[in-house]
Amino acid sequence: WGGDAESLRGVARGVAAALEELRLQADAAAASLRAAAAFLAPGTSGGASSSALPPPPPPPPSAAAAPGAPGGFAITYQRALKGQDGAITSLALLSGDRIACGTEDSKIAIWALEGEGGRFLGTLLGHAKDVNAVVALEGGQLASGSDDRTVKVWQLSEEGGGICIDTLADFQGGVKALATVRLCSEGEEDGKELLVTGDNQKRVRLWDIPTSSCLATFAEDAKDPTKEGHRGQILCLAAAGPGCIASGSNDKTVRLWDVGARRCRAVLEGHEGAICCLLAFGEREAGATAPTTLASGSKDKTVRLWDLASGELLRQLVVHHTSQVRGLAVLARPPPLGPLLVSASSDFTLRVWDVASGTCVETLTGHTNSVTAVLSTPGRVVSCSDDRTVRLWGLPEAWQ
Repeated sequence: WGGDAESLRGVARGVAAALEELRLQADAAAASLRAAAAFLAPGTSGGASSSALPPPPPPPPSAAAAPGAPGGFAITYQRALKGQDGAITSLALLSGDRIACGTEDSKIAIWALEGEGGRFLGTLLGHAKDVNAVVALEGGQLASGSDDRTVKVWQLSEEGGGICIDTLADFQGGVKALATVRLCSEGEEDGKELLVTGDNQKRVRLWDIPTSSCLATFAEDAKDPTKEGHRGQILCLAAAGPGCIASGSNDKTVRLWDVGARRCRAVLEGHEGAICCLLAFGEREAGATAPTTLASGSKDKTVRLWDLASGELLRQLVVHHTSQVRGLAVLARPPPLGPLLVSASSDFTLRVWDVASGTCVETLTGHTNSVTAVLSTPGRVVSCSDDRTVRLWGLPEAWQ
């Protein structure tokens, strides 16, 4: 048997891949049966109400262009990266065209994006519960936040592996969100990179990575009325320019924090559900050197666009998603075309929005469960899902 061990392992891998494909097909078939059963249920008129129905089963991977879209399909499905044992919760773009994926089985998977596909590089092990967030750091490092009440800092290798070099354990609950922000002193251009954490204890915290020290905590304090903060757990964070961080909470608000002054400078209100994702961006053709707009996605199934300078609501993107919005990414296009916004939802789809008009111009389908995160890289969109896959979508050459 010794000489046949490698061939047996190859057969086993092939069988595992086939079984995973069958599982995904079974998930899609089960979703179809649930939707059909709800539609035919007695006492309904043409089916149950939209709130009672499960998300519609997705068609085969495709990119449905909006009516009148020039050239038909603009964004094309490339490939699904499979092999994870748990639902994928989060994504981070690393150097060298690599991505990190946090999963519900306490692991972090590293993939290299190559051509129209990807190559699995390795797995980081160390967390004891779900990994909720991952973010790239300077110096080839990665931070991960988990329900095990820790944040781990990893030193990654070029080959895709990594070792845990630090653990921040001063948390009383799960860590739900991570981001980085730069704090610039007078005369500095780049500034120092700081880590920001959001947890289910309603706290936004600022960390110095080299010393593992907490520099500030933004939270409400009943004993000190001057301290402002969220009244619900922190679900998402985003860098909103030098020295500014945005936080979203299940208290249905977004807060903008001045990191240098250690204070909340604005509260953005209007969503009717928890804030699940945030993204700050600027319009390249306008010559913006810092983000000018903040996008927020919510359990209320909408995306709102806010002016970062004034905190005013610019636009609300509604109607299309049938479940909560869980991820956001921006696609820059060459002038005179403006940027596009991509939203990921628990309705199994990604929607592509024209920022200037607020209209949905494309729908990306293929995932067989909630789409939990999305990011953009040069030439492609990357999405991940509770269906345990990462999907790659190609962008038109004219946009690159």
